[in-house]
Amino acid sequence: MVNYVDLLGDTLQTWPILENVGRLDGGGEQDSTNIQMLVSTTEDDPTASPTWSAFQTLTLNNYRARAYRLRVTLETTDTQRSPVIESLTVNVDVPDRHITNPSKLRTDSGNPLGIGILAVDFSDTSHNSNGEEFYGPTTPSIGITLQNGQSGDYYVLSAITKSGFTITIRDSGGALADREFDYIAKGYGAKKV
Repeated sequence: MVNYVDLLGDTLQTWPILENVGRLDGGGEQDSTNIQMLVSTTEDDPTASPTWSAFQTLTLNNYRARAYRLRVTLETTDTQRSPVIESLTVNVDVPDRHITNPSKLRTDSGNPLGIGILAVDFSDTSHNSNGEEFYGPTTPSIGITLQNGQSGDYYVLSAITKSGFTITIRDSGGALADREFDYIAKGYGAKKV
């Protein structure tokens, strides 16, 4: 953010004699102006009736919220000058989020889909230690490691969403197989469930 000073009514006749000017870059003139960027956050649905936090100075920081409001204040104590915003950019970087299973998962006969198939639910704390789904515009990337795989085993991932995925594990002959596996999911944001 840059303070830009617009000299209202500034004409050549009002300019000081060059030898009497201390700084040619106009340094002292900007001391009478201030531009401040502010942020307000909410954890509520911003399309409903959210409760917003008070505005505070926007700093390089980690903000956790569902939605943000930004405000810029422009101030001056000089009636001959006015701060002007020519352009304004705020860069937001949502950090990557990784979740893993807390212990080995198994595609055995004890799961509802039967041997070889397991629906992993990120909100289930037995499938994800923090019980949070992903939140944001994209689905997560999933990595799988078979723990007791046999030569020729393979798996297929399906129904990948921000809430979970389904894994089907087959042996070299194509039959559904009882196997243990670990996963890591990489995405953005967290939806509390």
